[in-house]
Amino acid sequence: MRSFFHLATASLALLLSACSPSAPVKAVLVDGRVTFVGDTPDGRKAPCPQSFAILAEDGGPAWRIDQAGPWEGPGCAFRFPATYGQPPAGFAAAQAPQPLEPGRLYVILGDGGLHGAFSFQKDGADTVIRNVDAGSAQAQEIRRRHVPSATD
Repeated sequence: MRSFFHLATASLALLLSACSPSAPVKAVLVDGRVTFVGDTPDGRKAPCPQSFAILAEDGGPAWRIDQAGPWEGPGCAFRFPATYGQPPAGFAAAQAPQPLEPGRLYVILGDGGLHGAFSFQKDGADTVIRNVDAGSAQAQEIRRRHVPSATD
């Protein structure tokens, strides 16, 4: 199983290395759920990924989705916003969602240049998400650990 994960993440890394311009993704709370939003810095819509993963600080993917088959509809199969643990229509979980833990750093990766990093804290009933520079040393280390062939 672990070798399959390494093959899958290596494939994702190849897609990332051949990708188009950078497209940051941010984590936000929507109705109490971690949700991902993304647009390119120049205001264009985010790329159309076929894979999207959340990597945990220690212990592999927290969640990963892949396009379930060829997309036959108009436009892009994947649309933001995307809610953690809920694959969009046309996608299937390649890795079931793991519980997110407060205080840990998570890295967002997707083909088409999608990238980001976030952590969150609980303060009583409140949850606060903090988006982190995806180019930070800690985020790069997580990427290298989980996607060994990824280059910065």
